[in-house]
Amino acid sequence: MDAPYLLPSDSSLLVAFQISDGSY
Repeated sequence: MDAPYLLPSDSSLLVAFQISDGSY
C-alpha cells in the first residue's frame, strides 16, 4: 500500500493506489 504519490482527492487516492498495485 505504498503509493508513489498521494493526492488530496479521494478519487485520485484510489487511482494512485490502483496504479501502485498495477491493476489500473
